[in-house]
Amino acid sequence: MVALLAAEPRLRGPAREHVGRPAATRAVDADREGRCAVGQLDPAAALHLTVLDDVGTVLHEEALAPLGAEERRVVRVSVAMPLGDVRGRVVSESGEPLAWASASLAGADAGTRTAQADGRFRFSRVADGEHRLTVTMPGFVPCVLERVRPSPEELELVLVRGPDLTVRVRTASGRPYALGDVRVKSSDEPRWHEDPWILADARGDGLFELSGLPEGEREIVFECPAGVLRQTWTPPQAEVVFFVPAGAGTVEVSQRGGAAFPSNCSVRVESRGGGNPREIALDSATGGVVRFEQFEGDYELVLEVEQTLGANFTQRSEVTRRPFTVVDGETVRIELP
Repeated sequence: MVALLAAEPRLRGPAREHVGRPAATRAVDADREGRCAVGQLDPAAALHLTVLDDVGTVLHEEALAPLGAEERRVVRVSVAMPLGDVRGRVVSESGEPLAWASASLAGADAGTRTAQADGRFRFSRVADGEHRLTVTMPGFVPCVLERVRPSPEELELVLVRGPDLTVRVRTASGRPYALGDVRVKSSDEPRWHEDPWILADARGDGLFELSGLPEGEREIVFECPAGVLRQTWTPPQAEVVFFVPAGAGTVEVSQRGGAAFPSNCSVRVESRGGGNPREIALDSATGGVVRFEQFEGDYELVLEVEQTLGANFTQRSEVTRRPFTVVDGETVRIELP
């Protein structure tokens, strides 16, 4: 809820248009208890109070007498806010109810709702006004309705299944390559309880399938013991093919003197030909040595240390960067300081 205090008889136009005119209008947000305070007012100015809800609907207007030179005034306002319900049912294109779909209502302090077994959800005690309703579910394209108002009528929201994708992994000679996993990021901003990655179903012989993908351009990642490959997928492309380099070698990384890696250290491998880096898990070290496979090519090994600079602030600093080359069947040994 927003309160506007103006030195003019009445506000015209959307409330937010008046913010930024310090000589005429002051806008403040009420707290959860409905309280707000405005200071540094001109004691000679006649005042006009306007109260608006979160979507800009005027709930109350009142003319106020000018303040005295040292006056502190409390103004109590009673606002009647019509309340109602927003109800809906989420179904697929075939009419099947979609349990566990997530619905959120913007412009209302109502959070989110999860659809029940029959696909139904309900927001109760929603203030009158226009709200944006968004319904999402993994594997389906999000459904967004603008200008939704509380009503006894039930909304029906039909979710369209997202596109499917086939991923093939081949060697340089064209043979299927069966080792590894394929995954795609489920959302740019996943909720805390959601897994940010969708893992493809392995069908054997280097064939993977992803069903009902989120809309929009996505990065497809193939990861195997020898490294990581990435491609950008854009719908409606139905197939992506990864070609694995012909060979791979082994990389051994250790600390000088055989010391164990400190817990605040991290190591990554960067290709000198470009591309995203590969993070190496140091907790897999045996006898102070981390071993991993890597595709043939030219790389740089980067050692970083994380430092705590305050109660809630950390900073990563690069300690060293070592170039190395991987040759098929050979082992590269790197000793870090």
